[in-house]
Amino acid sequence: MKNVHRPRRLQHGLSLIETMVGITVGLLTVLAAVGTLMVTRQGGTTVSESYRLSSAGNATMRLIAATIRQAGATELVQAAPGGNVSFGFFTDRAAGAAGDQLVSGTEGAGGVPDTLVVSYQHRDDDVTRDCLGNSPGAPPERIDNTFSVTTVELRCVGNRGSTGTVIGAGAQALVGDNANQNTQIAVEDFQVWYWVINAAGQQRRVTANNVPAATPLGWPAVDAVEVCLQLRGTATNYPTANFTNCAGTSVANGGRLHQVFRGVYKLRNRV
Repeated sequence: MKNVHRPRRLQHGLSLIETMVGITVGLLTVLAAVGTLMVTRQGGTTVSESYRLSSAGNATMRLIAATIRQAGATELVQAAPGGNVSFGFFTDRAAGAAGDQLVSGTEGAGGVPDTLVVSYQHRDDDVTRDCLGNSPGAPPERIDNTFSVTTVELRCVGNRGSTGTVIGAGAQALVGDNANQNTQIAVEDFQVWYWVINAAGQQRRVTANNVPAATPLGWPAVDAVEVCLQLRGTATNYPTANFTNCAGTSVANGGRLHQVFRGVYKLRNRV
């Protein structure tokens, strides 16, 4: 049988243009994948940072709110089993010459954070604590809780009202860390306003410096306290944008995430 010779088919590779198109498509695919990864990673960082700020801010505001709502609290004393109940040691529940200064504070000049002092009575059964959970000892005793900012820490310290002696180990940070200012949440501002009832029976929102001038009663006329806490996150790669700070001013974020917490708390035990 005669062998039939079949001609070989010529094999052709990719042309230069086809190679360049393939490389370009591949690069675009890689860039799209990297972009998606970066967006996902940035989104995860934002969620994590926002959660940390919210948790720290809400926990701090809850403590401040609970302390303010307790301002002026005094113990109920029952003279005998089944007998009448009355308020005991009334003069130890608040500071001031009038014995009814439930809160007080100082105004930070030039944008400096404010200071807030909240007073209430230590109960006879020794269950009352200061803002850090410390007991002042044997009652009757007034507890004065002072909230203030040192560098980037919002601190609290309790004092025995009659002597001014610090309760426990001293001031501790509720939020913020002076030793790790760039790697931990930082406190940028702490502002306090006071709602007072003036001689005409009208409510006014004033700063600490204006409380005595707003009403003839001074600090005992404070009916509610308004607090603003401004926190700053740790990451520095956020797009430049503005946010509204505690003073109500639009300011640049400096590439960091910020959260501002506000609350108005009525003094329940005001006479």
